[in-house]
Amino acid sequence: MAKSEEYKAQLAKQLRYKKPALADMDYGLMIETLQEIQDACIDIHDTVADDEKFLAALDGDDEEAFEFKIAFADLEGDCYKLIDALSSHHLYRDQSEAEQEYNDCTVYLVGDLYNIVGFDAAEEDYFKLTSWEREYATEDAGKRLMRKTKAEMLNTISFNMRLFLGYYELKQRYDHLKATIEIVKGSNQSLIDQIRKIEDAYQKANTASAGFQYPCDEARALDALIDMLPDRFWVE
Repeated sequence: MAKSEEYKAQLAKQLRYKKPALADMDYGLMIETLQEIQDACIDIHDTVADDEKFLAALDGDDEEAFEFKIAFADLEGDCYKLIDALSSHHLYRDQSEAEQEYNDCTVYLVGDLYNIVGFDAAEEDYFKLTSWEREYATEDAGKRLMRKTKAEMLNTISFNMRLFLGYYELKQRYDHLKATIEIVKGSNQSLIDQIRKIEDAYQKANTASAGFQYPCDEARALDALIDMLPDRFWVE
């Protein structure tokens, strides 16, 4: 690498803090994630009520499955509202400027709660900032906000904090609903696997030379598997 290129690379590294962003709540990642959540919600609420495995896990409760469907439909609608608000905002403001304002607001106001990354122009990528770079980044973000009039600053902070909190809440709801469905499906599959083991153990115990009479290892194995069944099996 030529000396001039080395100098440019070193200078770019030193200026990373000039364009900071939250690593976990990055503007571009946020928009991409919102669109992914919206698409996923459409797929899930269109299929969850007809998913035989999921219905079996709910003991065939169509009403409960319908509630899950409505929850995903509501989440899809809220994603659409937030994406629409972003699209409307970009009609009046360049997207790169909107991204800069979002990053300035979030880095300055909540940057101490998240990892902060800075953009390296030479590498064309984001890198985690050191502790002193974080301080410079936060200070710079605050200075850019304070160049605005009081009204402009309040409007900018208000819009971007609503965006930040709205996205965070939507992502939490989606992760929770998705995890709930996976847990229900996984629980159901575990029971199915256990029942199959009981059926196999029953066949072995039934064909054993001692039959179901003790001492019989096959009968003991069957009893051990039956004891592992949830209590609700005996109640229902």
